[in-house]
Parts: sequence; structure tokens; C-alpha cells
Amino acid sequence: YGNAIDPKIDVIDIDALPPGYLEANQYRCDHTNVLRVRNIFSVYARKNQTIHIHDKPIVRKYKRFNIKQKKVRISVYSSDEQDPKVVKNKPLAKTTVVFPPNSTELSIIVELYFSDTKIRVWAYPEDSPDNKKEMELEYETKP
Repeated sequence: YGNAIDPKIDVIDIDALPPGYLEANQYRCDHTNVLRVRNIFSVYARKNQTIHIHDKPIVRKYKRFNIKQKKVRISVYSSDEQDPKVVKNKPLAKTTVVFPPNSTELSIIVELYFSDTKIRVWAYPEDSPDNKKEMELEYETKP
């Protein structure tokens, strides 16, 4: 499982990307004027990774581009690859994290819990944990 992120181009292993991916998915950010790459897979849990139901939740921190950005879309993806580099499928779940009006916090927290009969996922601004939103994962079964 993972999230799609648009990291700065200088932190990406460009050689690990599929052929032609960089050229088709790089852009200059309007907010920061920095080169970024769309839909890089940020891993929460890898295929075949053992996770016990009593383990602590998997927690990841992401950032909005700047404090003027009031909403951030968070999506959860899956991959059949052991080490996915880019997002290839539709999201299993998505939500919009809304920052409080006067928030100066840039960070968004995403938590994945495996301690139930289904995977539970929440996202919220770091300075506003009372605004947790749960995402419902939608699985497609293949015929």
C-alpha cells in the first residue's frame, strides 16, 4: 500500500523510473518554482511484508506545498510489485484533508491500522488531530 506523491526531482532515483516516465510526468510547481515528478509511489507497506495485528499503526508524514493551500487530496493505492516506483492503478481510497483557517502547519499525518478485520486508514493535519478522516478502502475482486 502507498500514496502518490510529487517529490522534487532531485530526490528521485531517476534510473529506477520506467522508460519515458520522467519526461511525461515532470513539471515545474506553481507554488515553489521547483521541478517535481507526478505520481511517485510512497510506500506504507510492501507486498509480502509481515504485519501483525498487534503492531503499532504505520504512520507517514507528508507536506502541503505552502500555507495558502487549504486542502490536500490523500489517496491510498496498492501495487503487486515488491518495490513500486510509480502509481499505476486507481486509488483504493481517497479523502481531502482540510486545514483549519489559521493553520501554519504544513504536515499531514496518514495512519494505517491493521489491527481490525479490515485495514483502517486515517488522514489529518498534524496540528489538528481532532479532524481525523477515515478512508474506506474499496477492493475490486478480479473474476
